[in-house]
Amino acid sequence: INVRIIPSAPDENIREKIITESSNEWFDDAGFPMALIGLNYGFLKVNTSFCNLTGYNENELKLLSIIDLIHPEDRTNEKKLLSGLFRGEIGLSKKEKRMIRRNNEVIWVRASTTLSRDQNGHPKFVITMAENITQQKRVDRILADNKNKLHSLVENAEYSIVTTDRRHTILLINSKLSDILFTQTGILVETGFNLLDILPAAFHKDYLDIHKRAFTGEQFVF
Repeated sequence: INVRIIPSAPDENIREKIITESSNEWFDDAGFPMALIGLNYGFLKVNTSFCNLTGYNENELKLLSIIDLIHPEDRTNEKKLLSGLFRGEIGLSKKEKRMIRRNNEVIWVRASTTLSRDQNGHPKFVITMAENITQQKRVDRILADNKNKLHSLVENAEYSIVTTDRRHTILLINSKLSDILFTQTGILVETGFNLLDILPAAFHKDYLDIHKRAFTGEQFVF
């Protein structure tokens, strides 16, 4: 097993080797996309993983700037971010952003960017390490859409709906039931409340019976 320990913020000697030694294994064989970006936002050096991420080869990338790969709607913010890094106003940037691959596919990446300085302390380039999170974003979108659909169904239902956990904490409640409970108790019930504390005592026995049966896996209609 070949194991490499890769520092999150390489010291100046390692940074210098990265930019001067084209065969440097630490950079070229890294298992994640990495790029060195100059003061003019152009690419000074990229590794194979970064080429695979963007769909461009190294020679093509060196004719472009990082701004060229950023989604048009995000380019102004990206310039501000890089400017802040080069001016020393930002030490380390960790940000999710949209990039455009060579085939015009829009992808999401989580990028970590830090500044490298020369021996006199002047800005030299920034080192960017990226992670493709496009699939994660798609899953998050699907979950959000499903949550919105569920919320709409619950809110528009003709009957009262409430979901609680084993400790009777309300996880979901629709407006119909919330309004009924407000009429009965004067309490504006929301998620996070304990339903057993809110229900009038006359309903406790029936509620606890239903709650127990539900958590044993029984399916029933009443």
